[in-house]
Amino acid sequence: MIQVRPWTRADLRVLEPLLAASFGRSDFDLADEWEYFPDPVPPGWLTAWVGNAEPLGFLRFFAAGKGVQVAELYASPGPFREDVWEALLCGLVGAVPPISGERLRFDLPPDDITLRTVLDRHLEVVEVHEYLRLEREVEGRGQHPRPPLSPEDAQAAAEVLSTLKPYPPDRLRALFSQGELTLTRRDGRVVGAAHVEGRGEGEREVVTLAVRPEARGTGEGTRLLRALLMGQPPGTRRLSLQVRADNHAACRLYVRQGFRELPEKREIWVFARPPRFS
Repeated sequence: MIQVRPWTRADLRVLEPLLAASFGRSDFDLADEWEYFPDPVPPGWLTAWVGNAEPLGFLRFFAAGKGVQVAELYASPGPFREDVWEALLCGLVGAVPPISGERLRFDLPPDDITLRTVLDRHLEVVEVHEYLRLEREVEGRGQHPRPPLSPEDAQAAAEVLSTLKPYPPDRLRALFSQGELTLTRRDGRVVGAAHVEGRGEGEREVVTLAVRPEARGTGEGTRLLRALLMGQPPGTRRLSLQVRADNHAACRLYVRQGFRELPEKREIWVFARPPRFS
């Protein structure tokens, strides 16, 4: 029998193989990701188990800005996969009160009809966006030593990225020290920021990239992207990213900088929990 309950920090070591599989990262190490998993764990972070020893899947979501929560629903491959999804979603709608105006965003392959059918039984579709996956080869040249990011610059970078995803300034200071945050400045002020994560086997992925609204259309996006390409660590061979297909300005920017579209496409399905489940 599948049991669903909120996860705890104590569960994370047992869940590590599931998390690594869900992220598709061969180099996933929980020690490097620990701060992504808050304590206490917020509502909506659920696990599915057989008894108390064998984890089968998890559901978690976190703020992405503008009332959207990015949701991850994962179940181990096998004959009970659909049952695990169903149990987790039942746990969500039955035990986690919806937030006013909340929307949950799932990254679904276009051909994953089974998962979409399960989601449809519990959530209502609000909108659908198609995303393209882009990639280009890079040569990691190393990163020059740099002083710690000041609290003021960390706050400014958080403001830049807040249109895409909320970042605590302390988190950005840590990313900067790890070489995973690239910044551009004008007149001493942070106007562009990009967060990149390793994906293993020489690949790194652009998680977020943004410039201040008043700097858009001034070439700042190009300057930020070039700084990002030049500053990758040794061993980096590929840089990848996802971009909305209808974001034509961003697509043009990436293509001009050598990115090419991969055959794989993704769809972002945004769902709301209907009132009858509240």
